[in-house]
Amino acid sequence: MRRLAIAALVVGLAACSSNDNNSVEPVNTLAITNAAVVGEYTLRTIDGKPLPYTFPDGSVLTGIASSVTADGKVRSVIQYADGFVGVDLGTYTFDPATGACVITGANGAIVFGTYKDGVSTLNVGGQTWVYAKF
Repeated sequence: MRRLAIAALVVGLAACSSNDNNSVEPVNTLAITNAAVVGEYTLRTIDGKPLPYTFPDGSVLTGIASSVTADGKVRSVIQYADGFVGVDLGTYTFDPATGACVITGANGAIVFGTYKDGVSTLNVGGQTWVYAKF
């Protein structure tokens, strides 16, 4: 259950709409205003602890790799030690004036954080998750 919550919270992340083909795709509600955030990221730490990270329920998160595109879309691959892999889409916004970033989830979850010099620090359920660009 924890893995599904993490997948949904971290990047299950999208306000969705239908296109002409009736497929669902993320909708960018706010445009990324700085091309510096575009790129590939990997989760480095949770509360200062490197991965793999063991949650209280015993599930072990081995990695999250995310891509941020110029149109504000995010795609993340979430992996657990037991072989579970989840792929989620979402939206990412960034305000270069403040360094604030926001991820919006399909389930309505909103994750706030900051971005500076290739590092995104997010508050996820009261924990500090640090992603680094690679």
